[in-house]
Amino acid sequence: MSNTAITVTLDRERPADVRPHLIELERVTGTGVGQLLRRVIAGDFHANDLSETVRLALIGGGASPAEAATLARVYIAERPLTEGHGLATEILLAAWNGTKPAPAAAEPPSDYDAGEVILDDTSPNPMRVENDGSLTPVGSLTPAGAAIFEARRQQRAGIENADRARRDAVNAAWLADNEAE
Repeated sequence: MSNTAITVTLDRERPADVRPHLIELERVTGTGVGQLLRRVIAGDFHANDLSETVRLALIGGGASPAEAATLARVYIAERPLTEGHGLATEILLAAWNGTKPAPAAAEPPSDYDAGEVILDDTSPNPMRVENDGSLTPVGSLTPAGAAIFEARRQQRAGIENADRARRDAVNAAWLADNEAE
């Protein structure tokens, strides 16, 4: 995979890379990639922005155009907008920032449970604690996500604002549970 490719989960895990198709993405969405990224992150996107981003990323990852169109229709266009929004954002951020190989497995502190998503001090992106204790990147943070993870970090560090950090952590858990449905 290139340094802008990611793995997305639709019907199964699939490689996705929109970088080779940015000119086509600009053509079909009617805007430049920078504006498209800002539009998607801000939530001011057109529905077509999401499905076309995913469709072209799947083609960039090796899917046939027909298969990519079907997957984008079934998993983006016909699903709640929040699902396509998160995926399109992740794809566009990978094209913008590039991707880094997963860091070497590190043993998380003992107060983290398997499956928990944390911010590790070695990465600006969230990491999932696996059953074997290794850390796996889970994508880029939105500004709201960054605030929630910072609140969790402050809570663990014993900062005075622990009550607010706990409230934010509860909200984050509720959001995570509802996004998983």
